[in-house]
Amino acid sequence: MLLGVDHLAFSATDIDQAVKTLSRWGYEPKFIARALLNAPSKKIYLAEWQDDHDIAYCQPAEPGTAIEVTAHNKQYARTQQAAFQALLCAKPDQVASTDQAGLNAGQKKLLAAAGQAYGCNVHPLFLSDYNCFVYYMDRPAETNAKSRNIKSIIVMCADLDKSQGFWELFGFRAEPKEISDADWRRLRFNSILTGRSLELLLISSGEKILAADSKLDSPGFPCLALLTSNLAAEIERLAAKGIKGSGEFALAVGDKDLKICLFSGLNGEMIELIQVADRR
Repeated sequence: MLLGVDHLAFSATDIDQAVKTLSRWGYEPKFIARALLNAPSKKIYLAEWQDDHDIAYCQPAEPGTAIEVTAHNKQYARTQQAAFQALLCAKPDQVASTDQAGLNAGQKKLLAAAGQAYGCNVHPLFLSDYNCFVYYMDRPAETNAKSRNIKSIIVMCADLDKSQGFWELFGFRAEPKEISDADWRRLRFNSILTGRSLELLLISSGEKILAADSKLDSPGFPCLALLTSNLAAEIERLAAKGIKGSGEFALAVGDKDLKICLFSGLNGEMIELIQVADRR
């Protein structure tokens, strides 16, 4: 059974610097773990293999999606941003706005579609230290709102119907859509666990998906992690639908033993299923 969202991965080359960046978004580290060994089955999901990696699991001040900073290398092996885009509820503190004049057609389409989907202006922020963009909502009527939580994750996709069908296999369900001919779809994972629900906005790209070869060490937000109570059963269920993953591998973090399997999406997304057990 899929239980809810665990975290959105954020690729960095310096864990400590990234933790400081996320603190301006209202996120604080729950734990930092260094030199965690990489499972051999992760090799095809990395642009450049390293024996180990660092992580910092950061949580927002209010219940919401955690961000796990992952550092696989001291520099990015490629420049193309990963498939997921993060839409924040509000502009992070102490961050200068980005001029929209230099945006490409795909980024402008993202702004327009996200603005239409959420009924507000959406603005980009270029994070130069991480070679990626993050987006935020501008809602003047809600100027007292302090939350910088992730409102939604965004995926540019080549085929809306196929992408929606894929994500429904991972527990996301379509939200009511006010505009029948819109080139976007809003989906949501509704979890019974506090802070484990999340929205997903699929936007038709109308062109080749540049992030289709995204890797775990690509700049930006490469992977979404979901919690499951039975990883083996989920692997079997998805395989029956033609979706094969990395195979199960183990990772020990703090006082937890994790069973993990990675899957690739249709547009370069990566999904990580995690089963957690307390170490006794």
